Amino acid sequence: ATRAAAQVVSPDLRDVLAMLARAHEQKTELAFYTSTPFRPVDEPFKQFFKTMGEVQGDLLKQLKQWAAKHHVDLTFHYTSDIEGRAQKFMEDRQSKLARGDDKTDFERDMMINMWTDYEWQISLLTETLPLATDPELRSYLQNSLRAHEEGSREIRGILEKYKFQP
Repeated sequence: ATRAAAQVVSPDLRDVLAMLARAHEQKTELAFYTSTPFRPVDEPFKQFFKTMGEVQGDLLKQLKQWAAKHHVDLTFHYTSDIEGRAQKFMEDRQSKLARGDDKTDFERDMMINMWTDYEWQISLLTETLPLATDPELRSYLQNSLRAHEEGSREIRGILEKYKFQP
């Protein structure tokens, strides 16, 4: 990171921004995956994932533009501690399970995973906002927080309607 970036972003904040960028990327990939013949989903899941992909793609674009302007590297790295290794293990495990799911289990599992993810993003964004002093970064964080709060409510409604329990 350059000296200008160091003035705007601490190493901890850079790591959080990299996690946020990665989460946006993963959600857009999942949205694309659910739109293909390889893993189609039924309504209302289809509409949720379509909207999720658009919203997350817009947020990723906003974050990447800000990062490029401020010379902030958004490359994600797992930490080498137990928590980082456990996160990678959990993600690999969930991915393997999802690939083996039938349609109904996939829809249920992805919605529960998305609800958990959105709640985590809300927590992360809420704790990150007070650390951000740059107005454009604050705007991105606020937009992302609002989108994740709206998405969490939508997911919760779908889970309740279809009697899935997070």
